Amino acid sequence: EQSTGVAKIENVPYNYIKSILFGFKGWDKYILTEDDVLKEFLEYLIRTYCKSIYFSYNIIYIGGGSGTTDLMRRNRTEEFFSSADNVISVLDGDQKILRHARNKSTFCIPFESLEKEFLAHCLEGGLKGRVDCQALLKGDIDRLRRYVPILRKAPISTGKSNISLKVRFWNLLRSLRLGPPKKKGKKPDVSSEGEFGDAGKKLLKEVVKQRIMSQQEVIQHLCKENEAAVIKFSEELQRFLTVQPAPEASRAAIALGAPVVAKSQ
Repeated sequence: EQSTGVAKIENVPYNYIKSILFGFKGWDKYILTEDDVLKEFLEYLIRTYCKSIYFSYNIIYIGGGSGTTDLMRRNRTEEFFSSADNVISVLDGDQKILRHARNKSTFCIPFESLEKEFLAHCLEGGLKGRVDCQALLKGDIDRLRRYVPILRKAPISTGKSNISLKVRFWNLLRSLRLGPPKKKGKKPDVSSEGEFGDAGKKLLKEVVKQRIMSQQEVIQHLCKENEAAVIKFSEELQRFLTVQPAPEASRAAIALGAPVVAKSQ
């Protein structure tokens, strides 16, 4: 597919290949996302905050932000899911500044990621007595804790990519992982963005593995702690999945209370 005629080989997830070869037929709307954690988060939002859903939908996790949006782009021409208007991508908030996230069909959640938000919340004293970061991570917690103000300095805005210059600036610093100058043979006093993200994934994995909290309970807790931002973001999902103006012939049936059922997988 390269304009130069040179073949390009890249690693893609199984769902990416399956979507192109066979598609996921049978639904009105499709939401593509990065991983199973984000998929479960979206399922919870739709179930809890989105009312009067008309269209049937399927949430498919693809793997990686660029892979997810690339698959959506391919669908515009090949339509192995459905027409372009029926497919959106939802990514982690830390993808917002990247080029592949800047289009009208791509949305970013109000957290940099569920894992990062969970770690930051615990380091700030949330779930104290229930989740022990020191015991579960067994590392330099102080370095992670010093990164939290950097994470909080410019909160990710919700919805589409109309973010302020201030937010872009701080997100750029985080994406470049700028921090205190490194001293030879010694780690900096503040963890990098990558280290913080890895620690967040490890914490969530250990919390679920040791049955301290289920992944569903973690998502529910974070939503309650950030309910205003979550509700605002859920409005985007509501608009995508909600009832559209019905033809005259159908309005009478709706008025008479014809059942409307959304199905998901």
